[in-house]
Amino acid sequence: MNHKVISHKESFEIIFSKLRARKPFWFVRFGDGDHVLMYKQSLGKIVGGGNRFYVTEKLQKEIIECYNIVDENFLIGTMLNDQTPRQMARHERQIRKDLLPDNLVKRDKLLAMSCLFEIFLVYPDKFKKFVEELRKTSTLFVGCYHHKNLDKIYGGGEYVKLGVQNCYGNIDQWYPELLKKAEKVDKIILSAGQSSRVIAKRLYKEGVKKMVLDVGSLSDAFIFNTPIRKIIHGRIFMKRVETKVNRNTRFLLQ
Repeated sequence: MNHKVISHKESFEIIFSKLRARKPFWFVRFGDGDHVLMYKQSLGKIVGGGNRFYVTEKLQKEIIECYNIVDENFLIGTMLNDQTPRQMARHERQIRKDLLPDNLVKRDKLLAMSCLFEIFLVYPDKFKKFVEELRKTSTLFVGCYHHKNLDKIYGGGEYVKLGVQNCYGNIDQWYPELLKKAEKVDKIILSAGQSSRVIAKRLYKEGVKKMVLDVGSLSDAFIFNTPIRKIIHGRIFMKRVETKVNRNTRFLLQ
């Protein structure tokens, strides 16, 4: 696991170029929870902070399958080896590389997992152009909440509601609904914890060719000053930059 993590700016530009091309692509994010989830020792345990998932063999298998997809249009973002101070450094140092599965695909370089949030936070003018492109196409939003702000940022369309915690536990109930609604839209925005990686992997393997963006807690930023903020668990890092998050969100919604 000696890959290089390219800069947040470069990672963002790669995703943006794919979005502008309006051809099928997938972007998934592997955080500290995903890596811990892969440990053999995590079986039967609860993993995660904001999103808490019960680790089963099936979930482990699907997460690893997602990580091991090799395709120039399947973009892998990671925090492992990313030492950006504000975002991932403290959590990155806690990952036990010696406990990761031996069958993980080795790569020379990967995207920065937190690139979308970083550009939103630091370069709002640049991110606004990204938002303008998002609004041009219809969206299926998958997450545990919905708000008009999300439609204004991502573009309106469809919504699949998931549970706040361990939504993988009943994936067989809600995934068929997701597939049906995916047929009606141009892109799929995922804010579903570890289930986001599973969804993206399944769509890819099943040949559902859409633009698929795993945005994670970026969606939380757009509701951070609304009444439904209370649904967010944790997000300590976002509270540290709350003033900037709220200011940049207002700028995007203008």
